[in-house]
Amino acid sequence: IAGCRIVAESIQEQNKIVSQVKTSFSSVVLIDRRLKPSYGYRAVHLIIKVDEKLIEIQVRTILQHEWAELSERFSDKIDPAIKYGGGASTIQESLLKLSKHYADYEELEADIFGSSHETKEAETKWRDKMNKLKNELIRLAKLIG
Repeated sequence: IAGCRIVAESIQEQNKIVSQVKTSFSSVVLIDRRLKPSYGYRAVHLIIKVDEKLIEIQVRTILQHEWAELSERFSDKIDPAIKYGGGASTIQESLLKLSKHYADYEELEADIFGSSHETKEAETKWRDKMNKLKNELIRLAKLIG
Protein backbone atom coordinates (compact mmCIF):
# COMPACT_ATOMS: atom_id res chain seq x y z
CA ILE A 1 0.00 0.00 0.00
CA ALA A 2 1.34 3.40 -0.94
CA GLY A 3 -0.10 6.87 -0.81
CA CYS A 4 0.53 10.55 -0.59
CA ARG A 5 -1.32 13.77 0.05
CA ILE A 6 -1.17 17.03 -1.87
CA VAL A 7 -2.54 20.18 -0.26
CA ALA A 8 -3.63 22.80 -2.81
CA GLU A 9 -4.19 26.52 -2.25
CA SER A 10 -7.69 26.56 -3.76
CA ILE A 11 -10.39 24.56 -5.52
CA GLN A 12 -9.00 25.79 -8.85
CA GLU A 13 -5.54 24.44 -8.00
CA GLN A 14 -7.06 21.23 -6.65
CA ASN A 15 -8.95 20.72 -9.92
CA LYS A 16 -5.79 21.39 -11.92
CA ILE A 17 -3.80 18.83 -9.90
CA VAL A 18 -6.57 16.23 -10.24
CA SER A 19 -6.69 16.83 -13.99
CA GLN A 20 -2.91 16.48 -14.30
CA VAL A 21 -2.90 13.21 -12.36
CA LYS A 22 -5.79 11.84 -14.45
CA THR A 23 -3.98 12.57 -17.71
CA SER A 24 -0.62 11.29 -16.43
CA PHE A 25 -1.74 7.73 -15.68
CA SER A 26 -3.68 5.24 -17.77
CA SER A 27 -5.51 3.63 -14.85
CA VAL A 28 -7.17 6.13 -12.48
CA VAL A 29 -10.12 5.68 -10.14
CA LEU A 30 -11.51 9.00 -8.91
CA ILE A 31 -13.38 9.37 -5.61
CA ASP A 32 -14.62 12.93 -5.20
CA ARG A 33 -15.63 13.52 -1.59
CA ARG A 34 -16.43 17.13 -2.41
CA LEU A 35 -19.55 15.90 -4.21
CA LYS A 36 -20.44 13.37 -1.54
CA PRO A 37 -18.72 14.25 1.75
CA SER A 38 -18.17 11.53 4.32
CA TYR A 39 -19.34 12.93 7.68
CA GLY A 40 -18.12 16.35 6.54
CA TYR A 41 -14.80 15.09 5.13
CA ARG A 42 -14.10 16.53 1.69
CA ALA A 43 -11.18 15.82 -0.64
CA VAL A 44 -10.44 14.13 -3.92
CA HIS A 45 -8.85 10.68 -3.88
CA LEU A 46 -7.21 9.25 -6.96
CA ILE A 47 -6.21 5.61 -7.03
CA ILE A 48 -3.62 4.90 -9.69
CA LYS A 49 -1.88 1.74 -10.75
CA VAL A 50 1.88 1.73 -11.21
CA ASP A 51 3.70 -1.55 -11.92
CA GLU A 52 0.59 -3.45 -10.83
CA LYS A 53 0.62 -1.67 -7.45
CA LEU A 54 -2.19 0.59 -6.29
CA ILE A 55 -1.28 4.04 -5.03
CA GLU A 56 -3.71 6.50 -3.49
CA ILE A 57 -3.22 10.22 -3.97
CA GLN A 58 -5.29 12.50 -1.74
CA VAL A 59 -5.75 16.03 -3.03
CA ARG A 60 -7.12 18.50 -0.50
CA THR A 61 -7.41 22.25 -0.37
CA ILE A 62 -5.98 24.09 2.64
CA LEU A 63 -9.46 24.34 4.18
CA GLN A 64 -10.27 20.68 3.50
CA HIS A 65 -6.96 19.78 5.13
CA GLU A 66 -7.61 21.99 8.17
CA TRP A 67 -11.03 20.41 8.62
CA ALA A 68 -9.60 16.87 8.38
CA GLU A 69 -6.86 17.70 10.89
CA LEU A 70 -9.45 19.14 13.29
CA SER A 71 -11.58 16.00 12.95
CA GLU A 72 -8.48 13.87 13.65
CA ARG A 73 -7.69 15.90 16.79
CA PHE A 74 -11.24 15.42 18.09
CA SER A 75 -10.98 11.70 17.33
CA ASP A 76 -7.64 11.42 19.12
CA LYS A 77 -8.62 13.49 22.17
CA ILE A 78 -12.30 12.71 22.65
CA ASP A 79 -13.61 9.69 20.75
CA PRO A 80 -12.24 7.74 17.75
CA ALA A 81 -15.81 7.32 16.45
CA ILE A 82 -15.95 11.04 15.60
CA LYS A 83 -14.08 10.41 12.32
CA TYR A 84 -16.81 8.02 11.25
CA GLY A 85 -19.90 10.02 12.17
CA GLY A 86 -20.16 8.83 15.77
CA GLY A 87 -19.32 10.38 19.09
CA ALA A 88 -20.86 13.45 20.66
CA SER A 89 -23.62 14.92 18.50
CA THR A 90 -22.58 18.49 19.32
CA ILE A 91 -19.10 17.83 17.92
CA GLN A 92 -20.55 16.13 14.82
CA GLU A 93 -22.91 19.06 14.24
CA SER A 94 -20.06 21.56 14.64
CA LEU A 95 -17.82 19.62 12.25
CA LEU A 96 -20.60 19.37 9.67
CA LYS A 97 -21.34 23.10 9.93
CA LEU A 98 -17.65 23.97 9.61
CA SER A 99 -17.30 21.67 6.60
CA LYS A 100 -20.31 23.34 4.96
CA HIS A 101 -18.92 26.83 5.66
CA TYR A 102 -15.58 25.83 4.17
CA ALA A 103 -17.32 24.42 1.09
CA ASP A 104 -19.39 27.60 0.72
CA TYR A 105 -16.26 29.71 1.00
CA GLU A 106 -14.43 27.64 -1.61
CA GLU A 107 -17.41 27.77 -3.95
CA LEU A 108 -17.57 31.55 -3.62
CA GLU A 109 -13.82 31.81 -4.17
CA ALA A 110 -14.09 29.66 -7.31
CA ASP A 111 -17.00 31.77 -8.61
CA ILE A 112 -15.13 35.03 -8.04
CA PHE A 113 -11.71 34.03 -9.29
CA GLY A 114 -12.83 31.56 -11.92
CA SER A 115 -14.41 34.29 -14.03
CA SER A 116 -12.33 36.28 -16.47
CA HIS A 117 -14.43 39.46 -16.33
CA GLU A 118 -12.81 40.73 -13.11
CA THR A 119 -10.21 43.45 -13.40
CA LYS A 120 -6.83 42.83 -11.80
CA GLU A 121 -7.51 45.51 -9.16
CA ALA A 122 -10.91 44.04 -8.24
CA GLU A 123 -9.41 40.56 -8.14
CA THR A 124 -6.65 41.71 -5.78
CA LYS A 125 -9.20 43.39 -3.50
CA TRP A 126 -11.41 40.29 -3.43
CA ARG A 127 -8.41 38.00 -2.85
CA ASP A 128 -7.33 40.10 0.16
CA LYS A 129 -10.84 39.89 1.64
CA MET A 130 -11.15 36.19 0.91
CA ASN A 131 -7.72 35.45 2.43
CA LYS A 132 -8.68 37.31 5.59
CA LEU A 133 -11.89 35.27 5.80
CA LYS A 134 -10.01 32.03 5.13
CA ASN A 135 -7.47 32.84 7.85
CA GLU A 136 -10.29 33.63 10.27
CA LEU A 137 -12.01 30.33 9.51
CA ILE A 138 -8.75 28.47 10.11
CA ARG A 139 -8.18 30.40 13.36
CA LEU A 140 -11.68 29.52 14.58
CA ALA A 141 -11.16 25.85 13.75
CA LYS A 142 -7.93 25.84 15.73
CA LEU A 143 -9.69 27.42 18.70
CA ILE A 144 -12.35 24.72 18.59
CA GLY A 145 -9.80 21.92 18.35
